[in-house]
Amino acid sequence: MLDLDDSEITHMIYPKDLVKFAREFVPSENDISNPCAKTLRSETGQICPKTGEWYSPANNMEKRHFNQGEDMPEIKDNPWGLTIWYLIE
Repeated sequence: MLDLDDSEITHMIYPKDLVKFAREFVPSENDISNPCAKTLRSETGQICPKTGEWYSPANNMEKRHFNQGEDMPEIKDNPWGLTIWYLIE
């Protein structure tokens, strides 16, 4: 799809600038929305895979310390729904 030749599209509402941006965009390695990022993550109820400081969008990005082997907790009634924890490295 990103290799589609749109050079001859001249329609006034075609978002050429957004398409160009999408083709050239390279997410940072630490961007949690990047599927190639190597950020360790864990969901509610899973066992903590590594001791350290963790954050969750469901917890307003506040850090919490978890030890390896602990159950990862749920943040109830959060606007994100599922609680996903990310290790800070």
